[in-house]
Amino acid sequence: MAHLASAETPTPQLAADRWTAYSVTVWAICMLGFAFDIYEATIMQLVTPLLIKEWGIAPATIGNITTVSRWVGLIGIFVFPTLADLYGRRPVLILTILGYSLFTGLTGFAQGPLQLLIFTSITRITLQGETPVGMIMVSETAPTKWRATALGGLVGGYPFGYMLCSLTALVVVPLWGWRSLYWLGILPALLVLWVRLGVKESPRFERVTSAMLTEGLRKRLNIWTPMREYPREMLTATLLYFFYLFTWIGWSAWMPQFLANEKHLGFQTTASYLSIWMFCAIFAYYLCGWLSDLFGRRYVIPGFILPASILLVVWDTSTLRRACSGWDWS
Repeated sequence: MAHLASAETPTPQLAADRWTAYSVTVWAICMLGFAFDIYEATIMQLVTPLLIKEWGIAPATIGNITTVSRWVGLIGIFVFPTLADLYGRRPVLILTILGYSLFTGLTGFAQGPLQLLIFTSITRITLQGETPVGMIMVSETAPTKWRATALGGLVGGYPFGYMLCSLTALVVVPLWGWRSLYWLGILPALLVLWVRLGVKESPRFERVTSAMLTEGLRKRLNIWTPMREYPREMLTATLLYFFYLFTWIGWSAWMPQFLANEKHLGFQTTASYLSIWMFCAIFAYYLCGWLSDLFGRRYVIPGFILPASILLVVWDTSTLRRACSGWDWS
């Protein structure tokens, strides 16, 4: 638990005005944590056509597994940040990395939908716990002037992990099958060594007082406090994040199935397409964060969302039109 210093203990400077070797190290470790987070989620999306064929299950079964596991994963969002306030960011970050490395590897031994659901759900708990803890550490160490750039690059670990998984699948799935993707998910455990050597405990946690800890936990357990204090901001942020995740998860979850089966592109071509798209997406995350630091979030976020919405509608409309053109309407 944190050293409960007196209330008079001065709070150190948490983030400098420029990047340092230490802040870059923390950012890199947490970004890789984000990358391996989405790596695990991408495995099921990529191998969905293979699972449906091998196990003789309906696509709806995979959809149910994805939905239930993500709901179960919400446990980690509430539990692990609280543990980080109690015992420190560093040990909890290590715990979450070890947790999802172990259970990702175990998922490769699943023999049916039920076992896949159990292992995936447990994995999602630790994965969802790593995400907020990583964001906390980056926010507390990144330069205040470039915080949006740092967080944008941090979330840029998502497309990097997606691309890493799809590129890996091109090599290992034809050789050793879809289970090998899960077994390779054990490798993030090596990050623990880097965390132990390169990351110190957060200055904010080191200087926390018992009164601050008690008040912080009380507010964390009362999830309606931010809504009462900042109703407009919370509603806007909640809706924005909800629709972003709704679109992203829906697109990423079913695009491999759509390309492989509906478009008959096959696994190899599908993985290649997804790798190229995610490579482009990596730069988009960095660009959005950098522009937000320069011009503000209020204008940059709509500047990205509106064109993306239009392109999605255009793409879906053209796809539907081509699909309908082959129907027999007589």
